[in-house]
Amino acid sequence: MFSKSLFTALPLLAAFTTLVRADVIPSSPDGSTIVKVGATAEALWTKDSNGTWTDVTVKLMTGDNFNMVEVTTLAENVDGTTTDSLSWTVPEVTPNSKIYFLQFSSNASTTPEWTTRFTIAAADGTTTDPTNSTQPGGASIPWGTGSLVADGNSTTGSTASSSSNSTSAIISSSSSMSMSSSSSALPSTSAAIVAVSNSASSMATSMTRSASSSSSAAAASATAAAANSGATTVQVAGGLVALVGFVAGFMVL
Repeated sequence: MFSKSLFTALPLLAAFTTLVRADVIPSSPDGSTIVKVGATAEALWTKDSNGTWTDVTVKLMTGDNFNMVEVTTLAENVDGTTTDSLSWTVPEVTPNSKIYFLQFSSNASTTPEWTTRFTIAAADGTTTDPTNSTQPGGASIPWGTGSLVADGNSTTGSTASSSSNSTSAIISSSSSMSMSSSSSALPSTSAAIVAVSNSASSMATSMTRSASSSSSAAAASATAAAANSGATTVQVAGGLVALVGFVAGFMVL
């Protein structure tokens, strides 16, 4: 059995630990906060009285309690010992739901601090319910995974998605470089290619004409030869006829 004094001492020990850590303690936004896309929101926290959180990074987060996903970084190197607020512009995200929270971290501590989940509504104020009603561990805390909307496309901070996006970016970059190399060819190179092409075309035309002329000459020669051959044949035939006539006349005599 635990003694009553032990249970009394536990809260005091927790309070003492908090005082020793003296981290910045977020207070806003909270569960009742609703901010619209494009509006200016404010994050509030209690200053670090221990003088160590001088390089606070504030990030907009989403996801469940065990798999937190970064949406975007809102600020870096904020002095949490002298500053207790941060104004930030609410980015366009999807879905517009109560699934977002802020994370505060510093090199002075290995443990970040978080706000509770708050709602980011669309610019017109519309929202949707969180996609999940309970945490993976079973706690009844609604949650979901949101992402930034950039140029009409959503982008998440998950490792798998980042890898896919990087691969697509590399492929896109390679394609762009290939297209750029093709389109940025030197004008003199293009002119040379056109000149060679025109020269080749002219040569082909000349060769065609030459071949045509040769063919015509050959055809003319063949025709003349045929004509000459025909004339010779007629002359030979005439001679034979005359000879036959002479022989026939001699025989009659």
